[in-house]
Amino acid sequence: MPFFNERGVILKIIQSLNQNALLVRDDKENEFIALGKGIGFGKKKGDCIDNKLITTIYSMKSTVQEQKILEQLKDIDETILIMADEISELAKKDLSEELNESFVFH
Repeated sequence: MPFFNERGVILKIIQSLNQNALLVRDDKENEFIALGKGIGFGKKKGDCIDNKLITTIYSMKSTVQEQKILEQLKDIDETILIMADEISELAKKDLSEELNESFVFH
């Protein structure tokens, strides 16, 4: 089942960054990083995302931010990336508020 973002748009894969992270695009050409355990396994450009695998989505708001995050993702061990995502989810629950999207990448 494809993932629909907040506007009900299907997200398609631009690039598989690793097994747990994908660069995706909606129909308005907005780009996002989708995280989830095994989300990138066996995926290729143009595939739609299964919403059951997505745990977090980060909006790519600027080319500077995009390049920084993409470079960091290449250097981050997949286990650490998943742990950071899980920690941010726990913090959101404990604090009862949203965290800055780039929290995981700082």
